[in-house]
Amino acid sequence: MFKMKRNLKNLFLVAFGEFIGPLLGFFVIAYLARVLGVANFGRINFAQAVFSYGLLLNYLGLPTLGTREIARQQNPEKIVPVILSLRLILSLFGFVLISLISLALPKGIETKTLIVLYGFSLFTTGLFLDWFFQGKEAMEYLAISRILNYTVYLLFVLLTIHNQNDFYFVPIGFFLGNLTIVLFQFLVYEKRFGKIRLTFNWQDSRQLLKMALPLGIASLFIQFGQYFTPTLLGLIKGNQAVGYFAAAYKLVMMIAIFDRVFTIVALPMITRFYTLNNPNLLQQLHNRLQKFLIFGVLPILIGGVILAKDIILLVYGTNYWQTVILFQILIFFFGITIFVSLYGVSLIAAQKEFQYAKAIGFGTLTNILFNPFLTFYLGALGASITVVLAEAVTLTFALINYHRIGGIIGFGRLKQILPKSLFATCLMAFFLLLFSNSNLFLRMVGAFIIYGGLLFLVRGITQDDFRLSTL
Repeated sequence: MFKMKRNLKNLFLVAFGEFIGPLLGFFVIAYLARVLGVANFGRINFAQAVFSYGLLLNYLGLPTLGTREIARQQNPEKIVPVILSLRLILSLFGFVLISLISLALPKGIETKTLIVLYGFSLFTTGLFLDWFFQGKEAMEYLAISRILNYTVYLLFVLLTIHNQNDFYFVPIGFFLGNLTIVLFQFLVYEKRFGKIRLTFNWQDSRQLLKMALPLGIASLFIQFGQYFTPTLLGLIKGNQAVGYFAAAYKLVMMIAIFDRVFTIVALPMITRFYTLNNPNLLQQLHNRLQKFLIFGVLPILIGGVILAKDIILLVYGTNYWQTVILFQILIFFFGITIFVSLYGVSLIAAQKEFQYAKAIGFGTLTNILFNPFLTFYLGALGASITVVLAEAVTLTFALINYHRIGGIIGFGRLKQILPKSLFATCLMAFFLLLFSNSNLFLRMVGAFIIYGGLLFLVRGITQDDFRLSTL
């Protein structure tokens, strides 16, 4: 029915692409942070934050809706042209929006120019077919796309950026990386599924927009909340504060590869299980996914806090020592958001997009209410605290809404899972603290071996947990 081989293959392919691609991207981040300096690195991230507001219109929930509909075996020849055409039109509106925002901002001509240069990438992201291949569970094309994107971006940055005044090349490299994705995905689609003919049909577009509206609202909240923080921080405390915050946040986003891998694989898989209309089968899947997340997240949180100083100094250098405490706080954002993804994906698969949007909305509201106050008094530290607080509120309402639609959260199972994970994590933490002066890489490898070995010994995860085909 649901072959374990396919599930594991998809998981491996997505994990490979999401690790190698962002790893190359992280080299770009580390390189730019060192070459451009804190102020110019902050300027780049401020421009990216404003650019994200154009992405709000560009996205509008359509890719997530497309993934779900393709996973439900809807006709791609009808959905694909409509979504692509609609996203291109929305990209144009997004470009105009951020251009007007750049003119109104009290920033220098350098920042305004960067914002407009980033804006051209809206026309490439609008043509991405990630959502289609995700719905088809053709994950190999997602992996190749990610690697091609970051490879082109990295090579361009290394060839063109050699001093602090070369920051204008960053959005150009970003655009070229995205263009590579479009060319590759279009070639694959046309070879496997036929020609893509962009045709705008108002009736079909209106129907898709109506279906995507809750997801679009949720994406607006997510993107707004994500980039509201660096934008506000830049306006209140300046580019240097944004640089410190961005350095920590981007490192956490690198760790959040696990969240992206999980979301990409889980949405079509959980959607297929919902189509079976078998609550017991769905609950078994949900319990196993929750178990994997708990065992995976806890050691990353504790290990990240302990190793924060070593990691920051290794990646960014001594100029970013203020980033250490920010990273120690923001890593808990990762620990929370991956569970938001679990219950958010479940709500979307159950066609309860509005309940998902409400949960995201409460988290965004928390961000808006607390961020100005905490940022004004505590700077980047206050911004980091707000980001974690807002995500915790989102998770709370996601759990409530999932329970309201009849989902069983399974808190009782935590009594079996948490003690084993805490036991292994505590011994892992003791090892990291005991050998605090040893090589960072060796400590990380040792921690992984100790934690995994202890879980095996206490039977935290068994072979049956990997047998999704038995469900």
